[in-house]
Amino acid sequence: MLTAVKGTENSIRHSLGLRLRQLRENYGLVQQDVADLFETNRNVPSQWESGAREPSLEIILDLAAFYGVTVDWLLGVPNADKDAPDVRQIKRELGDYLRLKEPTLRYTGPEVRLKLAFSFLCERNPEQFSLDRIAQAVNITPSTFLEMMEGRVRVSGPVIQRFADYAKLPELWFWQPEPQLGDPTVRYQDLAQRFHAEGLSPEEIERRVWGPTKRAGGRSPRRGSGE
Repeated sequence: MLTAVKGTENSIRHSLGLRLRQLRENYGLVQQDVADLFETNRNVPSQWESGAREPSLEIILDLAAFYGVTVDWLLGVPNADKDAPDVRQIKRELGDYLRLKEPTLRYTGPEVRLKLAFSFLCERNPEQFSLDRIAQAVNITPSTFLEMMEGRVRVSGPVIQRFADYAKLPELWFWQPEPQLGDPTVRYQDLAQRFHAEGLSPEEIERRVWGPTKRAGGRSPRRGSGE
């Protein structure tokens, strides 16, 4: 019985260490940054990540709050939500906000929609949804991400894909000529992803998904010849 308990503790410690390292690297931090944040020496975060040492419950709570994740996910609880409740709430509100803005987004490019979504998140929680944090989450430099939103650099499909996953939005929404988050056309996300894998440009992906013209009413895309 004691052996089983110790095995569970070791498993949790290992999972915690892996996720702490993943989060730190995702946010572009080094162990010294974490040590400074918690006013300790650099060896302590290293020991947390290796499983040699377990942070106190208070520090686990602080780590979860800092990274915007749930304690359950941090500890490796199966099927646990990753996003903390306040982060989930803001992302839900983002969807509602974008639905209200959709009439102004007809035939706009993905850079306009990307900037709109980013601005909403940043305004709601500048610390959790800062330019640096979101850029790191979508695996791009902050300067390039900013240039994409300003239209100075072409928005790439992979960046949209990662941002959509991060913000809990349908990827295809960023490419729809007439964006509709509640539209059944989001079912074509798999088709768009297949075209991404083929290395097609965003324009070609849009053409293949929507076809040369939209159907009457503008609500359903026409399947292209590439199905």
